[in-house]
Amino acid sequence: MNLKEQKELIVLFEKEFDKLKDEWGLINTLDEYDSVFYFRNAILKNGFVPRELSIFLSNLVLNNYNGFMGHLHSIILPSQGNMFNLKESEFFYQEEKEEVGNLIKKTMKIVSHRYMILLSKDKNEESKFFKESYEFWVNEFSPATLKIMTKINFGWENETKLSNDKDVGPKNSFIG
Repeated sequence: MNLKEQKELIVLFEKEFDKLKDEWGLINTLDEYDSVFYFRNAILKNGFVPRELSIFLSNLVLNNYNGFMGHLHSIILPSQGNMFNLKESEFFYQEEKEEVGNLIKKTMKIVSHRYMILLSKDKNEESKFFKESYEFWVNEFSPATLKIMTKINFGWENETKLSNDKDVGPKNSFIG
């Protein structure tokens, strides 16, 4: 797809999104949604605007949330066969793990709401889902997850320092 076709596709998508926005009474702009859920990128990758745009967009929202859920879950309940999960879980105090658990519960409310809508096909609920999923992401999920990922990164940074300080074996390092 050349640049002209890409621009035409995005213009078409923006028009279709505006229809959904009006139908649902959404307050947030496409740019605001796009900054979080990357709608335009997905449309370009898809190569066309889907007939059931709302389902396509809701799946993108779910993908964003689900992309983090496994990682968050492994902090609370690490896989015993995964050394990364086990180590990252050690970076957190029990109280912090409980906070992660509460974030997961709130996120699952959003996720299960979408699955309920897919089954019921309730357009009013669909509107609520888009409003709530965006507001929750911006006001709670993203800030909390950023703090969690910062703590994990800091934990790995400390692990790296600790492993570099150990005087074990010959001085020939196999890691640069």
